[in-house]
Amino acid sequence: MSMTIIIKNFHPQLSQVIFLTRESLLMQKFKKFTFTSLMLVSLTASAATNYKVEAHHTEAAASNQNSAELNIEATATRLEEAAPTLNHRVVTLALEAYYKAREKGYDKRGILSVIDFSLPSYEKSLWVFNVNDGKLLYNTYVAHGKGSGDTTATHFSNRPGSEASSLGVFLTGQTYYGRDGLAMRLIGLSGKFNDNVLSRAVVMHGAWYVSQSFLDENHRLGRSWGCPAVSKGMIGPITNTIKDGTLIFAYANDPAWLPASTYVA
Repeated sequence: MSMTIIIKNFHPQLSQVIFLTRESLLMQKFKKFTFTSLMLVSLTASAATNYKVEAHHTEAAASNQNSAELNIEATATRLEEAAPTLNHRVVTLALEAYYKAREKGYDKRGILSVIDFSLPSYEKSLWVFNVNDGKLLYNTYVAHGKGSGDTTATHFSNRPGSEASSLGVFLTGQTYYGRDGLAMRLIGLSGKFNDNVLSRAVVMHGAWYVSQSFLDENHRLGRSWGCPAVSKGMIGPITNTIKDGTLIFAYANDPAWLPASTYVA
């Protein structure tokens, strides 16, 4: 059944009648509805695709983070089994810094040295690990700087002339023979906390005051001018293992360094 709709113009000479059928009106409405529906479906599909992409990226990032955390925990467990005197928090932070440094292209050999300056100097506070197989290569004494304290290091500095030890992540350099005999240069990677070590001539070297006889007599090790000094007998084997581009993590529970470090959370 058809329905006639009359539309008149207000101007008498232009009065006209437009005949529209109900079917044509319904058809126009259907076309508009169909177009709108298709647009909504398209927008919904697009939004869903975007959501899936964003969700995928979020899930991938979370997965990578979880994988890294699991890797750190698993490796920490292996290193702690090899070195039971090493503090869990220290080894975990050391590995976190180690993997972040590797992401930046440092160290391709899998060697990590850890110094825990929170320990008194009469305890062995230097560990050298092969991270790839979890083996402990060395655990020995290491001296801190005169400007850092007496038996235990409590103050740290990057300032020239401070004679204090520095904290953070270091890259090992070349070995050479200097005033203290065989020594190894260090490059600081932790910005304002240790980037002056090269200009300060803070190096790893052997020292007569890092010995069992000195320890027995003084109940602590001697102190350096800021260098992580080891015994004369250990300087050769250690530097031969860690020289030329491996990583050292020097730790202390220092309120200035830890919160500002870009290598540890």
